[in-house]
Amino acid sequence: MSINLQAAIKDLLAKSAGNPRKPIADTGKYNDVKEKAIRDLATSVGYYAESGPLFDPEGRYLCSDCCLREEPQSCTHVSGKISMQDGSCMIWVIGDPIHLPVGQKLTQIESNYAERPTAKGFGCARCGWYDEAKKADKEGRPGWCSWWGMHVVPLACCFAESGKDLLVAPGEKSS
Repeated sequence: MSINLQAAIKDLLAKSAGNPRKPIADTGKYNDVKEKAIRDLATSVGYYAESGPLFDPEGRYLCSDCCLREEPQSCTHVSGKISMQDGSCMIWVIGDPIHLPVGQKLTQIESNYAERPTAKGFGCARCGWYDEAKKADKEGRPGWCSWWGMHVVPLACCFAESGKDLLVAPGEKSS
C-alpha cells in the first residue's frame, strides 16, 4: 500500500485553512491510507501518541506525572509557575522526575503550556475537538478528532487540546 503524503498534507491543509479553525466532520466514510498519513503527521508534528513515553495510560497528561517536573510548582524545561494538578504542555513525557535542567527554559507560550482547572486533565476524551466516531476504524479507534480529521484513541493526546476551561500560558499573561 503506497501513501501519497504530499497529497494527504495538501488535502489536510486545504480542509483546515481559515481562522478560526473549522472542524473536519466525521462523514462516516473513511480512507485508511489518508488517515494513516494524517496520523503519521499528527505523531511527527502534533505530539500525538497512542503508546510509549508520550502516552498517559490514565489519559490525564498532567505535570504531576511528567518526568520534567520540579515539585512543588516548577519544571526543568518550562519557565514560570507550573500547576502540577491542572497543567501540561507539548513536551510532556511520562515518568519519575529526572532532575536534568536545561540551560534555557522554554516560555509557556513556546512549550504550549496550558491549564485545565475544571477538567483537571488533558487528552482526546476531554478535548473540544473530540467526539465518538460514527464507526471505529480497522484498528478499533472509537474516537474522532475534528482538528486532525482522523480516528483517535480516547486516552491519547496531542498539542491541539481545546476546552472551555483551557487557560493558555497563564504565567505569561499581564495582569
